[in-house]
Amino acid sequence: MVVAPQKIDINRTYPCPNPQCKGGKLQPITLTHALGCFQCQQIFAPTSDCLAIQSLSQSHLTPATWYWQGHRWVRICDRAPSSSSLAWILTLILMVFLSILALQMQLPMPGAAQAALIILSGAVMFLSVQLRSRY
Repeated sequence: MVVAPQKIDINRTYPCPNPQCKGGKLQPITLTHALGCFQCQQIFAPTSDCLAIQSLSQSHLTPATWYWQGHRWVRICDRAPSSSSLAWILTLILMVFLSILALQMQLPMPGAAQAALIILSGAVMFLSVQLRSRY
């Protein structure tokens, strides 16, 4: 039986969803639209529809998200590939494309230099995608 997420009341106390926190309680933080656990010191902000909360911890690149089922928190798994996965896929596609292009053009250079040029261009593309995703 699947239980639909319940709307989160920002003025209510909830158990802490952090798996490392044992027995902590989320309580409203005065003058903010957030909940805080005074045991593990984590802060959680509700999503715009108030159907989930996100951890505001800076230790992860993507914030952990949970929804409330009425008696417990359920973590929402991020099914989208991470930016580094996409960067690797893009780099591999570009390296294959550049390899085919180099073979078609039959550049007047030895095979090792040609391969090094393709690998170097792939590495540059990967680094540019990584830097763009971070900033």
